[in-house]
Amino acid sequence: MDALGLKNQAHALRKVENEDRGEVGLPSPSGFQKYATVSEAGLYLLIMQSNKDSAKKFQKWVTKEVLPYLRLKIPC
Repeated sequence: MDALGLKNQAHALRKVENEDRGEVGLPSPSGFQKYATVSEAGLYLLIMQSNKDSAKKFQKWVTKEVLPYLRLKIPC
């Protein structure tokens, strides 16, 4: 979450649908630690929430290039 500038992990993850988030336990020196996981869709949602410059570049690319291209090229 730090990479996206999302300081409150719990708050950010609440915006991700249950089906797109989970937990995994991984070994550490102090025992197993739980880590949050998100699906690809959940990751895109988190990126779209970010105000970091790198995320904004991705947001612009998706909204100004990818989505318009798909709308024009893929028949409904």
